[in-house]
Amino acid sequence: IDGAVYGKSVSISSSVTTNFFPYEFCIPPLVNVGEDLTVCADNTSVTLNASILNTGPGPFTYEWSDGSTIISNVQAVTVQPTATTTYTVTVTDLSGGSQCVGSDAITVIVNPIPVVTIPDVSICEGEAASLTAVPATEGNYTYLWSNGATTPTIEVSPETGLTYSVTIANSETNCESVAATTTIIVNPALAVTVEDQSICEGETVTLSATPAGGNGNYSY
Repeated sequence: IDGAVYGKSVSISSSVTTNFFPYEFCIPPLVNVGEDLTVCADNTSVTLNASILNTGPGPFTYEWSDGSTIISNVQAVTVQPTATTTYTVTVTDLSGGSQCVGSDAITVIVNPIPVVTIPDVSICEGEAASLTAVPATEGNYTYLWSNGATTPTIEVSPETGLTYSVTIANSETNCESVAATTTIIVNPALAVTVEDQSICEGETVTLSATPAGGNGNYSY
């Protein structure tokens, strides 16, 4: 018998009758989905792609899982995780049977969005106000105010009530906050008057101070 076997193929030239029982020949797919990814928790979506590094004959099927649910059956999948999630893809080479599989996993790390606030400030007309951006958590941040300043605290002297805003970004994750805003309350300048009084020697007099301006909360 002069024959050759390759995978499921056989070629026999002989006058002899023979029985041939084909077998499944499997080269498991070598799957690569790349390095882990980092995103911010602002509904950012990323596309994960399963590449096959060896040259199996195919065709291939794909099954993506987030650890609890099958999320896709295509080669490339777009995900939008709200928390750090590991995705696993299982690839089957159908030419080698249902057991001819390979897999790989990738973790999408979701970093939090920074939160910043600006305490309210009120001043009297002509005074300066100090505005400070206060991050909700400790960390290394960069700052950008609506007036272009890049420091945590700014000094401003508005003549009327103006609104200022600031955003911060985490220097390690590059995740940026939603802008925090505040409007400075500018009260009229404080003034006080005392009316002149005339008395005779030995008499007493009551002096009364009349304030104006400010925020109305006076001390004497």
